Amino acid sequence: MDSRALTYTLIYISLLIVFYYIFIVLPGKKRRREHEEMQKAVRAGDRIITIGGISGTVAEASEQTLVIESGTSRLEVLRSAVQVVVH
Repeated sequence: MDSRALTYTLIYISLLIVFYYIFIVLPGKKRRREHEEMQKAVRAGDRIITIGGISGTVAEASEQTLVIESGTSRLEVLRSAVQVVVH
């Protein structure tokens, strides 16, 4: 393999790595950061759906846990279990 072919191969691989980082890694980090901010912003009175599919209204909120009312039940779940806040 001559040096020109090796140079082009290294440039090609470098471009693939850059595109992978720009189009896969950065958007994933942004989505994860937005999801964590949404979980931290949950307050009493918000309607949520957990990752287990339980939907309910937040009755109490502490730093790590939430107490949600779903039907006639009250459940304590971790803040990290919140999948989405329903508006």
